[in-house]
Amino acid sequence: MLISSLFPRLNIGLTRFSLLVFTVILSLSLLLFVVAAEAAEPLFDDFFIALRNGNAAEVKAWLEKGGDANILDKQGETPLMLAVRFDDNQAVVNLLLRAGAKSYVRNRYGETALMLAVFHGRPRSVTALLDGGTDIGEANRMGWTPLIYAAFAGHTAIAEQLLAYGAPVDSSSDNGFTALTMAARNGHFEAVKLLLAKGADRSRKNSAGLTARDMALNKGDSDIAGLLTP
Repeated sequence: MLISSLFPRLNIGLTRFSLLVFTVILSLSLLLFVVAAEAAEPLFDDFFIALRNGNAAEVKAWLEKGGDANILDKQGETPLMLAVRFDDNQAVVNLLLRAGAKSYVRNRYGETALMLAVFHGRPRSVTALLDGGTDIGEANRMGWTPLIYAAFAGHTAIAEQLLAYGAPVDSSSDNGFTALTMAARNGHFEAVKLLLAKGADRSRKNSAGLTARDMALNKGDSDIAGLLTP
């Protein structure tokens, strides 16, 4: 016969003691984890500062020590995103890609490093990302492709760059905006000229039934409206 059946109170006491021991061990483990995380934070902060400053030497040193090229900052952004958001250092982008950085990862808005590089006007970073195999046709949660980002911001040279790499000229967002209608809406004359020269369809309408020319007329932009007149 088991001792626990003879001494039930002893069995209950042992159970409570075991739970107490488990709780103490778990609490200590969590405490050690927090302490280790807090100790590592300054290292991560140094890495993120190096990325923001485009410091290729410090980024390389951190990666060579085994740093994770896909670590997220407190806002959920990857090293690649930080690198292109704050600087246009092609060497840093290439270092991260060679270290296994994933260019397809998205932030909380559904944006990739390529989209951010395009929006912030980083031509060298765009080249590095495209040469590294980043998908040029990817879209954010609203259906915006990198080319639509370029048209929205008026980065004509980057739009030309994307088109040279094979970006579809008439890809549209969820509400029917193409790069052409976006460029016309925002008054980017040179971008409109480029897109038309590359064969953009001026007759395409958005979900409100408006063409790129309609957008320009609504903004009172006769120059762009003239470009878009058949």
